[in-house]
Amino acid sequence: QAEAARDDAATQAAQSQATVESLQASNAALTQLVEGTQGREAELMRDLEGQVRTFQQRVDVLEKQAEEDLTEMNRLQAKIATLKQANEQLQQDLDTAVAVADRLETQNTEYCDRIAALEDAGALQPAYEQATEALSDLQERVVEYQSRLAAAEEQAAAAQSELAASDAN
Repeated sequence: QAEAARDDAATQAAQSQATVESLQASNAALTQLVEGTQGREAELMRDLEGQVRTFQQRVDVLEKQAEEDLTEMNRLQAKIATLKQANEQLQQDLDTAVAVADRLETQNTEYCDRIAALEDAGALQPAYEQATEALSDLQERVVEYQSRLAAAEEQAAAAQSELAASDAN
């Protein structure tokens, strides 16, 4: 029995030794795996940090572009507001011009109607004849005054000549 117990103990010791060796091999493999994983983890962290930096740079560029776009949008909105005001003023001016044109057209129509009524009544012909006679009279007077002026100028020249002659004596 003792031999069997020794054999049993030796078998158990051999099995235990084999288990220990197997566990040590597994531990060594796990240690290598952990070290490899840690190395890979460090490499992945470096890659991730690089990607984060690249992403942040892109975000910074996009933020700057967004600020520039906002500034441009504000400038364009101000320009649009100015153009709207100018358009409103032009519309008011146009409305005023249309109102004035309508009023002038109405007045023109009224004057044309009056002239037509006067023509129909025969009132324009006598007025035209009177104006023509008055113009003819004025032209005759102008001619008369021109001849008087010429005569007066001749008299003045003669008087000046006499005066010059008397001064010479």
